[in-house]
Amino acid sequence: MMREQKTEVILAPETPTMVIDSIQSKADGTFVIELNGYPFHATEPETPDVFALVQALIKDGAPCTGYVEPQIPGEDLKQVERAWRYGEIERAKWLRERHRDEQDLGVSTTLTAEQFSELLGYLKALRDWPQSPDFPQAEHRPVAPSWIAEQTP
Repeated sequence: MMREQKTEVILAPETPTMVIDSIQSKADGTFVIELNGYPFHATEPETPDVFALVQALIKDGAPCTGYVEPQIPGEDLKQVERAWRYGEIERAKWLRERHRDEQDLGVSTTLTAEQFSELLGYLKALRDWPQSPDFPQAEHRPVAPSWIAEQTP
């Protein structure tokens, strides 16, 4: 087995040393690296400095392999998907509650009637997800309407 080369990077004297043990490229253009002994997901929007550093290391010849998603056994995968579903429901419920509160107060609603209908459909799809014949395959998860990401509590 080939041992991966460690890359030590010192950004500036006042910053701590970063040791990158491996670089794996994901299909979405992000990287999974081992940073100071811990797994780390480097993405451009969330960790732009580390992401740029990884790109520079690769450009300078650091080895990079393809990332392989870990395989989760069937029952564990169902638990993972149920946890994902629960988190998605919790993240979207506040929109439903705000809309209903605005209606009860008789004030104009933040969501349009069409958005509220899409939200209810998404919440229903999440609740029904474990009964789907495609459950627990993540690529078949219910997809949130794109406008939900723009909403802030």
